[in-house]
Amino acid sequence: MKFSNYRKQDVYKMLLKAAVAFVILIVALFTVYRIAKPKVDMWLLERKEAKEKREAEEKKEAEEKAERESEEQRMQELAEESDRISDGQEQKDSEYEEESETEEPETEESSIHRYEYVVEDCTWQEAFETCKSKGGCLVNIDDEAEFAYITAEIEKNGMKEILFYLGASQDSEQNYRWRSAEGAFSGGILNGVGHSWHSRYWMQGEPSYYDGEIEENVLAMQFFEKEARWVFNDVPGDIVGNFSYLSGKIGYICEYSE
Repeated sequence: MKFSNYRKQDVYKMLLKAAVAFVILIVALFTVYRIAKPKVDMWLLERKEAKEKREAEEKKEAEEKAERESEEQRMQELAEESDRISDGQEQKDSEYEEESETEEPETEESSIHRYEYVVEDCTWQEAFETCKSKGGCLVNIDDEAEFAYITAEIEKNGMKEILFYLGASQDSEQNYRWRSAEGAFSGGILNGVGHSWHSRYWMQGEPSYYDGEIEENVLAMQFFEKEARWVFNDVPGDIVGNFSYLSGKIGYICEYSE
């Protein structure tokens, strides 16, 4: 009987120790959990943010690559279009040169006359009437020899900065043609590739017929620095009235046949 009681007490002690050990284990695990959970949460958050950042960078790279490819394709298309336009222009110029070579030679009568170069803030119409009143006309430039002679005289006279009105304006079809002293249209069309030698001397992109909302309907010539040459350009009939900063830089050329 004593032996049996001893065994029972021993079992109770073991169970108690086991229970205490279990409680200690639970408390330890709970403590570890409380300490480790924030770190684990932070680690998971950092992993999530890193993944999101990596995905965003990959998406951005993909978009940039697609944009570059699209831009490269667009530039290639523009280059091809430019080549087609250039080829077409070269063909037109070649056709024009062939036509020019087959034209009958001009008469020996000189196109060079006497010219008066005037600097004045006036309108095209005022210049036209002034030349007429002096027995001449607002200059008509009939060939390249006359063009070269006039531009050389302008430079010789130190008037390279002046924009000169010429004796041409638009007809009813918006084509530029020379005007006689009486105002009648004469000669061929001055604008447009292949119409005459004049077409090679227009400023790039001209005639434009308008500058914003300002109508351009008369012809002028000027030395254009960007192209480093003398060019034709269509302008409004009252340049200074529309662009006051050009005051003092406007002129006209009277032509006298005697």
